[in-house]
Amino acid sequence: MSETYISVANELEDRIRRLDVGDKVPSENEVVREFSVSRPTARAALQELERRFVVRRVKGSGTYVNERIPYPIGSKYPPSASRTIALSGYEATLRVVTVSEVEPSLSEVALFGDHAPQRLCVVGRTMEIDSEIVGFGVSKVSSSIAPNLRRHLEEISSIWRILFSLYGIRLTRRTINVSIDTPPDHVARIIESREPAWRLQSVNVDATSGTVVELGESWIRTDRIAVSVHFDHAAEPDDAYRFDSPQHQLDSRSA
Repeated sequence: MSETYISVANELEDRIRRLDVGDKVPSENEVVREFSVSRPTARAALQELERRFVVRRVKGSGTYVNERIPYPIGSKYPPSASRTIALSGYEATLRVVTVSEVEPSLSEVALFGDHAPQRLCVVGRTMEIDSEIVGFGVSKVSSSIAPNLRRHLEEISSIWRILFSLYGIRLTRRTINVSIDTPPDHVARIIESREPAWRLQSVNVDATSGTVVELGESWIRTDRIAVSVHFDHAAEPDDAYRFDSPQHQLDSRSA
């Protein structure tokens, strides 16, 4: 097979770049016939295009032109994946899958500092784009600051929006760690991928008081989302909070 599959992948990529997102691309059989190569070479070429994030293969359906949705992290973006993606011009849907209350661990107490709560509301949510799960995250929110969060989550899936609209908290990141790691088994099953994923770990605070409100950890598929980090000390985050009637018009599908 040598490097033949690279040549095939390069030519296919040139063609695919002219297609629309979601268009179907040649199958292995079509690549075999058109380029007069073996099936292993055709398969390797399509796998190479997957590694480049040019295409995505849907089991039982085919191979399609891929689109990686931008997810910028920076001072003007809120600590909300769905809201950030909305600001980028796309729509993401959050779905609450688990809610529980637990006592914080010693390490969590240390992160919360002087305002450590006796209980944490632990919320597991998926993030979907075009009905496909692209991420899963767990948020641990101080029950002292948001005592009725569990009830509000029955109607509103965005913790960021609940905290602002109902508790007057403008959430911002104090720290964030961005890495690419292999997701644990239970996360891999949820996001339907065992490939290395974006792992975002953050400590989020009230922008006014600096009090720690939320500890978050998210796993996001690298083939569907392109994370980028921006440093802009002059930026103001106010645009993220400009939406009509914060007490009303809240939608469980909204960011």
